[in-house]
Amino acid sequence: MHTPTPPPTAQGILDQILQNQIALRVLRYLARAGGDHTGRALAKVATASPSATLRALRDLVQLEVVERRTVGRAMLYKLNADHWLVDKGLCPLFEAEGAFFREIGRALRAWVRTPLKAVIVYGSLARGTANPTSDVDLLCVTASDDTRDHAEHELDAMAAKFRRRFARPVSYFVWSQQTLRKRYEAHDPLARNMVNTGYIVLGEGMVELLR
Repeated sequence: MHTPTPPPTAQGILDQILQNQIALRVLRYLARAGGDHTGRALAKVATASPSATLRALRDLVQLEVVERRTVGRAMLYKLNADHWLVDKGLCPLFEAEGAFFREIGRALRAWVRTPLKAVIVYGSLARGTANPTSDVDLLCVTASDDTRDHAEHELDAMAAKFRRRFARPVSYFVWSQQTLRKRYEAHDPLARNMVNTGYIVLGEGMVELLR
């Protein structure tokens, strides 16, 4: 049996949301933070002017994906978690987006057979300053120098697969735990940057790695 195409009115909600960057940022924040927020607070989160944010909020309220209520002199906004598209589409999408680092860890666990003590994401992604073409900078830590070369070979082999899955090129160093500890203790700038600003996506914590 032929399934009819949904009428445009059923598809138009996503069209309006995805073409408005401010609305998307507001929805992302509301989904992650929960609760009620003022328009001014949401404008700060969306890095937009209060007037532009209020226009986006007006449209979201009209679409009923955001609820608005008045408390005293304040107008408060929150996500309508009961809306079918919020529940089935937007919240799962934001959850997947927020799991980016965890997904990198899972992928490396599956693709690299050499045991890794840890994998650290550092650089612009860890600092939150990456642009759409930024590399994913990784430090992969092995238990010893004996396994370093083998791990590096496996990482070379999975680079194309990584790019296809995460839509970013990967750049990496492979150091033994001893090398990381020595370079950190010697105040090597790169090692210090990796440890002090990096984000562990797989394996042991920073304290354990530096013991």
